[in-house]
Amino acid sequence: MRRSCRKRILAAAPAAIEDLIRLGAPFDRDGEGKLLLGLEAAHSRRRIVHAGGDGSGREIMRVLTELARETPSITVIERIAARRLIVEDNAVTGVLANTHCGPVLFDCDRVVIATGGIGGLYQYGTNPAGSLARALRSRLRPAQSWPIWNSFSFIRPLSMENHFH
Repeated sequence: MRRSCRKRILAAAPAAIEDLIRLGAPFDRDGEGKLLLGLEAAHSRRRIVHAGGDGSGREIMRVLTELARETPSITVIERIAARRLIVEDNAVTGVLANTHCGPVLFDCDRVVIATGGIGGLYQYGTNPAGSLARALRSRLRPAQSWPIWNSFSFIRPLSMENHFH
């Protein structure tokens, strides 16, 4: 990872943590109410926050999922198998998916594919054995021959809070 990229990630982290706290993420705290900071892996100083001990991902997703479900402009669709992105003029315009009722074409201008399991790409880790990063290894691909990462309309919010009101 480039040094400039690392610097940007580190610089943005405190504000992202504060956003998550404002949204309700229950990060672990000491007896004085200060965030508990852990030292992990190759980090040179304590800067890792946890929620519920080793359940940080679960707790953050619980909070964000609740907020997404409460937000009228967000449609959450679960338990489908996305098969193909529909791309026109280098922009996503839809997703072809299999459902329990058969194939469905969803018209959209933004797609978030939240499958989890990326830890399954690594030989060693703490993810459950079933985490296999299936979406990254799947045949999900744009209808045209563009690389999948060039096909998404990413949202880069200044604050996560802006997307939940």
